[in-house]
Amino acid sequence: DADIGAELDWTHGALADEASAAPRLRVWLYRDAAVVLGRGQALPAAPVPGLPLVQRPSGGGAVLVGPWMIGTSLVLPARHAIAGSILGAYHWFGTAHARWLCGQGVVAEAQRGGATRPHWACFAGRGPWEVVAGERKIVGLAQARKRHAVLLVAGTLVDAVPWQRLAEALQRAPGDAAELERTTVSAAECLGRPVDALAWARALLQTLGHCIVAAAPVRTASVSEEGAVR
Repeated sequence: DADIGAELDWTHGALADEASAAPRLRVWLYRDAAVVLGRGQALPAAPVPGLPLVQRPSGGGAVLVGPWMIGTSLVLPARHAIAGSILGAYHWFGTAHARWLCGQGVVAEAQRGGATRPHWACFAGRGPWEVVAGERKIVGLAQARKRHAVLLVAGTLVDAVPWQRLAEALQRAPGDAAELERTTVSAAECLGRPVDALAWARALLQTLGHCIVAAAPVRTASVSEEGAVR
């Protein structure tokens, strides 16, 4: 299991490396809870003790990471076939996650949608090609684009999320946590049983690796699959 600092260190390092010509892929399991803010969000004036708040290089709303989530980080060279356009990258990434979830028994789909207004929390909105199960959001997506590289990130809900902790950390109205409860769903809730997060992370790594190679079979000689952290 990783803490959020390890993920951000890896992400910043991968984005700063202008020499790499291959996609770099990592899948994350989180040991502890933390609030991850989008690039443009302001830190709250009074952080909650014991709940780290950090900022990621991608945009979007706040995310509460923890043992209930599997995270994905994919850094692509800017000229890679997948990285061509913002919506195209989202389409590919969301569809790949939906395929993985379906393989685990969760009926899920990446919904076309259009650009949405900014939301205080990633899972409070519905962006293009984010993944739903039974009309409730299960995978959130974000990206950051640099001159030489594109970062795609995703968070998948595999167990019940304590949304109240996120609302309290960001000093939101009491009803905001209840709204997240209504509009999101976890894989465990969909299946009616616990999820083996490590096994699912390994399956996600394999699925994404195959999808990356299939998207650019000639230009991509290899994929750096650094694995689920454990």
